[in-house]
Amino acid sequence: MPSIHGLTVIEYCQKLGWTITDLSRQADINPRTAKNAYEGEQVAARPQKQIAAAFSRALNAQINVGDIFWAKPETAQVRREQKS
Repeated sequence: MPSIHGLTVIEYCQKLGWTITDLSRQADINPRTAKNAYEGEQVAARPQKQIAAAFSRALNAQINVGDIFWAKPETAQVRREQKS
């Protein structure tokens, strides 16, 4: 069975078939915050926890904040380069 840990927000959303609006509703967060998280931007601790909880419920698995938001250095570098 493939791992469901260590994915990005966008990868979890793709796995679940969620849009940014779905993420916002399922995590009970502001749509702008959902968009920022989806695009790999930094979001505050509370919405991070809400997003992890929403993924956990949807996947019937324990998804921790660190599984989503603590990117590996090479991943963070790729994201920075894509924005330039």
